[in-house]
Amino acid sequence: MNILLFTIDTLRRDKALGMRKWKRFSHRKGFARMDQHYGVAHCSDPNYASMLTGFSPDRWGIYTQMGADYGARLPTLQVGLKNLGYKTWATMPVLVPGFYRWGFDEAIFGMRNEATTRGMPGAKRVVDGLGEPWFGFVRLMDAHYPYHGAEDIPRTSSVSPDGVGIKRAYNRAVDYVDKVLVDLIGWALAKYPDTAIFVTADHGELLGEHDLWDHLWSLYQELVHVPMWAYIPGMKKGIECNKATQHQDIVATICDLVDIPIQGTGNSWLPMLMGDGEYQSDYAHHFVGWGMLHRDMWRYRAAIVGTMKYIVSWHKDGHARFELYDLGDGEHSNILGQQPHMANQCADLLATVAPHFPRQNVTVMPAYTEAEAELVAGRLEALGYAG
Repeated sequence: MNILLFTIDTLRRDKALGMRKWKRFSHRKGFARMDQHYGVAHCSDPNYASMLTGFSPDRWGIYTQMGADYGARLPTLQVGLKNLGYKTWATMPVLVPGFYRWGFDEAIFGMRNEATTRGMPGAKRVVDGLGEPWFGFVRLMDAHYPYHGAEDIPRTSSVSPDGVGIKRAYNRAVDYVDKVLVDLIGWALAKYPDTAIFVTADHGELLGEHDLWDHLWSLYQELVHVPMWAYIPGMKKGIECNKATQHQDIVATICDLVDIPIQGTGNSWLPMLMGDGEYQSDYAHHFVGWGMLHRDMWRYRAAIVGTMKYIVSWHKDGHARFELYDLGDGEHSNILGQQPHMANQCADLLATVAPHFPRQNVTVMPAYTEAEAELVAGRLEALGYAG
């Protein structure tokens, strides 16, 4: 069986659910939809590390866009499948450092303003030349700033400062993603029907919520609650899973599918997808994020317990802020003062993965040491983010 992991960088869940072509196509094919699926961070590297290794960012110390060649030391999905005899390929529009380009037999990169060529002919040629079984990894950047998605979308820097033009450009980029997604997956299933497919986003995007834009500055739902669909030939159709799922589960499910021991901390969806059992969600959601220092001076941690979400933001100078939300009411009103017991329970949970992080009424040290700040700044400059 072939395996395709199709990711769309910066795709919000609410916008993904509105993609009309994909909605019709995925319904017709019987894709399962994970309605409570979460990434692990607010930026790409930690999320892709979890998708491709099955572990949380804390396992590898990958918390932001560090620009490091992690691939040589991470036990990635592509390397594990290659060892099983899979042909492996990847396609993404920009040549990036890190694990994205490690361990693939074929890797296709482009430098076309982060925009994807309609039809993805390069990917199709590579797949046709590799033979089966294959594992493919796709990363689309069209929904990422500057929201190109198509040749006629204006650069974000030229749109109105009130955000109307930014939202319009983002929506049009998502419309383009909708077409590219259906085109490639439709082609793959028509030509290679024995293919398992996973479709998700690494993280989302803030479009003015909380008076914020982009995908830095905290771990709000618009950034970490992401779309997720799964398809396996012969699966039970029409599944809508409302249990907690996270990126680590993708590796667990693929390991289960190819009948090897599960790597990482995720849980397999295979019994649920095949109608043989229930999905066992035995962990709470944890999230982490380091701000890119030239733009964002904070470190973040968050946890979800039931419907409650607790966020800690820790500034490089040492002060911290704390937020608690009932997700049933959205992230509109910080109820930390009204729910001290729940806040402490969430803080206790967060302390199991980040004991060094601050708690309320506790004196804390600066979030970044001078050495850490210099390391992050140097790597960001090498990536072209700062300088």
